[in-house]
Amino acid sequence: LGARLLSFAANVPVGPGSDLADIAGAHLERLSHSTGEACKLSIRDGDGVLVIATAQGSGEYRLNIKPGRSLPLHAGAASKVLLAHLSDEEIARVLTAPLEKYTDRTFSDPRKLAKELKQIRAQGWAFDNGEYSRGVTAVAAPVLNQVGEAVAAVSIPFLSTHDESRIGKLTAAAIATAKEISKVLG
Repeated sequence: LGARLLSFAANVPVGPGSDLADIAGAHLERLSHSTGEACKLSIRDGDGVLVIATAQGSGEYRLNIKPGRSLPLHAGAASKVLLAHLSDEEIARVLTAPLEKYTDRTFSDPRKLAKELKQIRAQGWAFDNGEYSRGVTAVAAPVLNQVGEAVAAVSIPFLSTHDESRIGKLTAAAIATAKEISKVLG
């Protein structure tokens, strides 16, 4: 998969003369600068998720993320946002396959994950408290195209915290950035 798929994904056309990674780049940089955290833009890649653009954080304990990383479709904030916005038929297909458990917080029960996906779809964002990587929390929001389909997810992964105020601010920032990118696409 590697560099060839990343190059293809980064050039997903979203309008005349534009591509998703280029459009999102400046928005991700602003998000990273305003929060001090790394952030990323991910897209669905078959039954997984592919990170196509990132901005590195400036905080003392920041996480480093690189484009080209593949992630599961059922674990993590960005992954769950993308999964939640698939058709009911696609969600049902994914939920019938075995759901690998990455940590003790990974949703591996299809019924519990289905309930979580409904909540994500209703509220418009996702939260992950160590579902893919122990000690890493993340928030994510969908990037919608001109017809309202989720074409990507903006997410902010950060070291786990119980500071609800901080989580709320990061969630609001991810949602705002996803909406900004969506406006450019629409």
